[in-house]
Amino acid sequence: MRDHSDPRKSLGQHYLVDDQVIDRTMDIPGEFSERHQRFTHPRGGPGPGSLTLALLRTNAKVTAIEIDEESVAHLERVFGNRAKSLLIQEADAVKENWPDGITHVISNLPYQISSPIIERITRYNSSEE
Repeated sequence: MRDHSDPRKSLGQHYLVDDQVIDRTMDIPGEFSERHQRFTHPRGGPGPGSLTLALLRTNAKVTAIEIDEESVAHLERVFGNRAKSLLIQEADAVKENWPDGITHVISNLPYQISSPIIERITRYNSSEE
């Protein structure tokens, strides 16, 4: 996973690679249990895929939305064999249509897009989108 290139500051990238932080992130939602495999997660800016891998290990369905072409190529190389559980979209997570059935949004968001994504989550949950 960590063979990925350095974060691009112009995209606000900062990679989550600390296993302890990833483990704590996975423990936050109380619903992360045997029901977890039914959840659908959009991942905005999956970077090298450390958090994505942790989600996939729970049998969740994950949509990784990545604007960076180099990161998309890396994710396809690393996760190419998980087609049933992972959809990788090269797109802008702020502008791209999200899949139906999202139950959780778990992401290490770039600062620049955190407010628009939170607004989008609010609209999605209000059925305005």
